[in-house]
Amino acid sequence: GEEKETATEADRISLATVCMVAGTADAAEMLHMMSTSTQHAGRGSDIATSKLLDIMTEAKTDSFATNRYLLQNVNRHKTQTVGKHRIFPHRCHMELDYYFSLALLLVLRDYDYDVNDTSVTLFPHFAPKMFNKQGNVESNVSSAFNAWLDFYWQMMLDYINGGLC
Repeated sequence: GEEKETATEADRISLATVCMVAGTADAAEMLHMMSTSTQHAGRGSDIATSKLLDIMTEAKTDSFATNRYLLQNVNRHKTQTVGKHRIFPHRCHMELDYYFSLALLLVLRDYDYDVNDTSVTLFPHFAPKMFNKQGNVESNVSSAFNAWLDFYWQMMLDYINGGLC
């Protein structure tokens, strides 16, 4: 396939803005996939099967206060290990913030779930791309992500060329 250039921060903000303006559950899923991938060092295949139950809070106390932040368990399917990733708010751009993209996804996807339901995935379009029919790891997450990326990239260009931003 065609190799893509690394997106600049301005590109990522523009793509995030297009996903927000689109206002659909799929666009919110794409936005959260982008922000989660960035938070977890670009491991789209590892986060594709993330579930709501993988996210929890943790407290950190320093000499001034106790602050809570999110913690996400990430399953490395290739090594069968689980890592705990601490997630802090983005300090400069709401468009790149994991907390914002998660909230938008939960609202637009209209999750109404039982807290004991372990099947609820954050990325219903990407999770099935992780395994083959026999249940073995055969990730097609990257190709699915790139197809959506191309779609939202074109939407962003149309948005820009239409003078809408």
